[in-house]
Amino acid sequence: MSPWTRFFLQRLPLSALFLALIAEALAAALGGVTLHRHNVDDLANAVLHDGRSYPVVLLGDSVTHNVAHKYRIGEPGEVADLTTHAFAGLPSSLFLLKRYLESGHRPRHVVIAASRGVFTYPMDKSMFEYYVGSVFTRPDEKAFLRSNYPGYVDYSWRPAALSVTTRIWEPLFSLLRRPGNDIWIAPETPAASPVLDEFRDSSIDEALFTSKVEESDVVRPEAQAIMREFCALSRQYGFTLHLVWAPMQARLWDALDQRGKLQEIDGQLQRLFAESGTEVTVDDAESRHRYPYFDRGLIHIRGLGWEQLYAVDLSAYVHGFEGTVTNAPSARQFESAEFSPAVRDPNHVN
Repeated sequence: MSPWTRFFLQRLPLSALFLALIAEALAAALGGVTLHRHNVDDLANAVLHDGRSYPVVLLGDSVTHNVAHKYRIGEPGEVADLTTHAFAGLPSSLFLLKRYLESGHRPRHVVIAASRGVFTYPMDKSMFEYYVGSVFTRPDEKAFLRSNYPGYVDYSWRPAALSVTTRIWEPLFSLLRRPGNDIWIAPETPAASPVLDEFRDSSIDEALFTSKVEESDVVRPEAQAIMREFCALSRQYGFTLHLVWAPMQARLWDALDQRGKLQEIDGQLQRLFAESGTEVTVDDAESRHRYPYFDRGLIHIRGLGWEQLYAVDLSAYVHGFEGTVTNAPSARQFESAEFSPAVRDPNHVN
């Protein structure tokens, strides 16, 4: 047998097998490591270990997360910020809340403050495994994802040598990162009367604007299944469920309102809540203030002052829940909230 033949038939396969066995051994040793790659990992761990009992749980996508991560919503110890983003979507919100409840916590109110898009857009399949499938791996979580996201998840076994990033490098990175076991608390309190930014370069991409106006107004089946789960949890654990539509660029909101798309989405969800036998309050941040400035993608609020305004509005909304905070402002809905004249000035928002 020639040296090359011996190499390809003996040495190369044996070397590959040896490396594969090393990879499997490393993966097995790291199998119990709690992943800390991103904030969804951090929250999935924190809801199990944080001993503080918050009366209010806040869920939502990145429009709310970008604000709640900077500015504290409510008083200290009042609101558990479990917000994520569109890549993690409604499944992550559902599973985070379930883990929080199963850990013994009993909030009185759960607020979902999100964009309508998380109910009507399909989730990004390329990011689903990273932010959802690999995070929520309990049997009930896997069963729910298999049933409602069959084209998104793949729980089949793969050798560690073919999954080095997810089974070796990411656990090693998580051992180094170690963010702690507590739910994140924003470092700042929003100004009571925020100075609202004005931007000269606030033009809108008309093609993007048109595409957003023409997007679907049908609540997706998987989103409906998740909302039914939220309703069931509300009845089981005795909390009140609230849905708040996060701010939307004012012109886009007007266009969707004129076409009846906002009302259509609201109507579908209200019928779902009625069928589930669950009373859910539905409010729109736009009914309290107009938000003219957003990023180029028309997704996130632009300007620290406008972000603080949303934080102030959310705080007032939370304070409106009966018995949440002693001597809190009375504000059952956004439109009934009391704020300082500077914030209420329409010249700042039109």
